[in-house]
Amino acid sequence: MSLDPAGIARRLCLPALLVLATGVFAQPLSDQSQSLGEVARQHRAERQQSGSSARKIYTNEDLGAAAEAAPAKDAEDAEEPSPAEPAASTTKAAEGSANGKDETAKKEAELQKRTLEVNQRYTDKILGIRAQIATAKQEVERLQHDQIESTNQFRSTNGVSPSVYEYQEQQRQFQQQIETQRNLIATLGGQLEDAQEAARHAGVAHAGE
Repeated sequence: MSLDPAGIARRLCLPALLVLATGVFAQPLSDQSQSLGEVARQHRAERQQSGSSARKIYTNEDLGAAAEAAPAKDAEDAEEPSPAEPAASTTKAAEGSANGKDETAKKEAELQKRTLEVNQRYTDKILGIRAQIATAKQEVERLQHDQIESTNQFRSTNGVSPSVYEYQEQQRQFQQQIETQRNLIATLGGQLEDAQEAARHAGVAHAGE
């Protein structure tokens, strides 16, 4: 069997060309596959990063806090006065001030009334004691006058009418009655001083007059 050098050369070159072609075309595909993989991974990383920052996972605690915050906000909105409420508050304040003034005036009037009543009681008591003293003094004067008249009558009749015994008995009775009235005047005088002193402490004007 004879060997053809040209045929042998072709046989040897064909595998080499195949290997070379495979290497040439495989290198760009490998580089392209690597570039596409890196791009995909980078894209996923960016998407996950943007998604994690934009998307929030709500837990039960977040829902509970939101539920508690909503009624509190509603309560604040309910407590916030409407534009008409300030006018109503001002009106109520004015009414309260007027009612307070009326109540103060009422108390002052009641106090003044009681003061006048107390002063009147002291005044009436003082005037009553003075009237009793004046009556007792008048009684003393009357008894003294009657005593003198009895003496004049006894002297004018020379002891006949009234008799000596009757005259002496009359004089004794006059003197006893006069002493009784004088004692009454002294007692009333002490009562008058006490009443006047009490009236002065109570603020009654002209209590000593």
